Amino acid sequence: MNIFFLSYAFLIGQVNLDMARFVTPDSQKGFRKTRCEIYIGFPYNVLFYQTSDKLSVDKTAKLSAKFKIKVTVKTDSDKVVAKEEWEKVSYIESLTKASSHNANILEQLDILLDPGNYKIETVIVQDSSLPTDKAGKWDVAREIEIRKPDTALSLSDIQLSSSIDTFSADSRFVKNGLNIIPLPQRIIGTPYKSLYSYVEIYNLTPKNNYEVKYSILNDSGVLVAEMPPKSLKAEIPNLTEIECINIEKITSGNYVLMMEVNQNNKKIVRRKAFIVKQQPEQLKEQPIAGNEDMEYLSFIKYIATSEELATYNKLSDTGKQKFVIEFWKKRSKEERVGFIERVKYADKNYSSWNEKGRYSDMGRILIKYGKQDDQERFPPDATYHSIEKWSYYSNGGMVFIFVDIRDIGRYELYYSSIKEVNSKPTYRQYIPEELLE
Repeated sequence: MNIFFLSYAFLIGQVNLDMARFVTPDSQKGFRKTRCEIYIGFPYNVLFYQTSDKLSVDKTAKLSAKFKIKVTVKTDSDKVVAKEEWEKVSYIESLTKASSHNANILEQLDILLDPGNYKIETVIVQDSSLPTDKAGKWDVAREIEIRKPDTALSLSDIQLSSSIDTFSADSRFVKNGLNIIPLPQRIIGTPYKSLYSYVEIYNLTPKNNYEVKYSILNDSGVLVAEMPPKSLKAEIPNLTEIECINIEKITSGNYVLMMEVNQNNKKIVRRKAFIVKQQPEQLKEQPIAGNEDMEYLSFIKYIATSEELATYNKLSDTGKQKFVIEFWKKRSKEERVGFIERVKYADKNYSSWNEKGRYSDMGRILIKYGKQDDQERFPPDATYHSIEKWSYYSNGGMVFIFVDIRDIGRYELYYSSIKEVNSKPTYRQYIPEELLE
């Protein structure tokens, strides 16, 4: 049995373990194993940190903590079918900074399993060389059923994620060319405003259309949000499906994400429970002149008038700071907070290796007009590159269509339905006519 180990430091909320099952490429050719991905998250403060001479390549890291991860896989008859152990070291700059950022350690394991019922036991052990009062041991176990891969239309489990973007050479969480950061605690909310999901669809009928629909139910089964269905054309039998769902308007509580795929009158449904934890409204307020906030609030080029920008550009650095403060004093606190969050979201989700997301076309539209009411993604085919369509229902309705013209995950604005934002002259060459209707 092959178990592969990936490690990454990320910001999450509590210790947890989550899993998702995916069909391996050979499964539909008679190979009966399924790839089970295990996502483990635990907070840095369960470990004891001390200074060390041998630190990471990150020169700011001054403290380290050694720990081990032990994984045992057993059948329902308690037979051990896999047992692995890894020695790891966590590095942080300081306990204070780690605490202020809610720093956690994120791990991922990949296991190939035959059909059957299993129990996966994971144990985290603090360095045994430490004094007894500093050492520690934490364990978690989950049961999972592995079924024989289906030859008809089927789906993988839903993998929840805090972020999905294009492949990065230094990423440890790449799958099918996507960098998918796991969310083992399944909690979303502050500081994240979007819930991402990744699903693999198997055994589609090529050249036929299929429909994908997402909805969110509360813990009583009542529908609280529903995304417009997406009608797509299956170019190949096996495809990936990703979705970004804005949860800003969903109150704190327990929910279920439901995904439906329908083709040739056959419907397959997958569900995944998650938790929304929104920050209390009074904690969202940002001081106008705070150092961090000023960096975002100073980025007014998309929302200021041409006269305001002309005045701003003539000022000294001190004058520009005063201008920005006065600019935002004329607007409500809600507007300031919303603007900061949009710039942060753009930087987090649309940045590339050489450019912050706020300067991208998607970042520009998001910052100027806010979060779109409808977001549709269209995968590439023999004629067109990947396309993403944003629709706004307010202000008389607006549509913006972006094209990944270079096939590198960087979408450029090709079509705008409003005269204030220019379309590219060649947009009809890259966008199907039906999307322009």
